Amino acid sequence: MDAEDLDYDEEGIYVAILDTGLLSMWPWLFSEANIAWELGKGFTHDVTWNLITEDFDWGPLRDDRGFITTPWGSGHGSHVTSTIVGFNYADLYWIKGVAPRATIIPVLVLDYWWLNCPDPDYPGCYDGKVLFRGGTDEMVAAGIIYVADLDLDGPVIISMSLGGPSPSPMVEEAIDYAITKGVIVVVAAGNSAYDGMDWPGAYPQVISCAAGGWTLNWVGTGGNWWRSDVPEDLKEDDVYGNNWQLYLEDFSSRPNIKMGQKAWQLDVTAPGAAIVGPYQRYVSWNGTHWLI
Repeated sequence: MDAEDLDYDEEGIYVAILDTGLLSMWPWLFSEANIAWELGKGFTHDVTWNLITEDFDWGPLRDDRGFITTPWGSGHGSHVTSTIVGFNYADLYWIKGVAPRATIIPVLVLDYWWLNCPDPDYPGCYDGKVLFRGGTDEMVAAGIIYVADLDLDGPVIISMSLGGPSPSPMVEEAIDYAITKGVIVVVAAGNSAYDGMDWPGAYPQVISCAAGGWTLNWVGTGGNWWRSDVPEDLKEDDVYGNNWQLYLEDFSSRPNIKMGQKAWQLDVTAPGAAIVGPYQRYVSWNGTHWLI
C-alpha cells in the first residue's frame, strides 16, 4: 500500500504492537485509549532444565501466554503504545499520543525468563539464577500471522520495535504473508549505529524507522532537561544556529553497504530520544547482585 492511499482518518486504524506486552496496570495507564484487549495474544515457550544434557530445553510454541509482561519484563510494549495513544500520568492528566483514536492490539512476541539455574558455571548464571530475554523466530512469525489473519473492519498496521542481527526466512515469510493481506508492517531500524540495520527492519518490503533526535532536547537548566514542546517547523533555526533541528541519533541503525544494505532501505525517522512514557525496570545483574 502506498502512502497516498492512506487517506483515512486515524479513527478506525488498528495498530498491533508486537513487542514485550503491556504492563499489568494497563487499564489505568490507558484508561482513555481504545485497547482491544479481547484481541490480545501472547506467544512463548516453556523453558526447563534438562538433567541429562545439563542445559535448558525450549518447549514447543505456546499461544496462550497472554499479553501481560512478567513482573521483571521491561514493559516496552506499553512504552510504544503510550507514544501512539497517550497515557495517564500519575492520575493527574492525559498525555496525548500521536494517534489517540487508533485501536491498539497488544501481541506479545518477546518474553522474559528468569529461571533457576542448577549449574553455577552455566553462562549468565548468577546466584542460582539465569535470565533469558527476547523471542524466537517462531514467536515473532506467529504474532505476525495472527494479526494478518484477524478479520478487522479497518486498516491494520503492525508495529515491531524489535530486531536482531541476522535475517530470518521464517519471519520474512510471515511478513510477506501479512503484506498480501493488506497489512502495513513497520519495524525499528535498530540501535546498532554504523554496524547496520537490524532484521526484519532491513527488509525492503517493510517500513523501517530510525531514531531521530531534536537538537534542543536538552536545552534547559544545566542542559539536563528538555523543552516541553517542539516547533511546528523543524526548519527554524535553533539556538546553536542549525537550520534543521531533526537529526539521526548516533545510536540509531543506518544502512551498512558492507552488509549489502542500501540507503533506500531506511524509510523514515521518528523521535527516538528523551521519549517519556510508562515502562518498568526489569531484572538485571549489576555485577554483585540482581536488581529487581
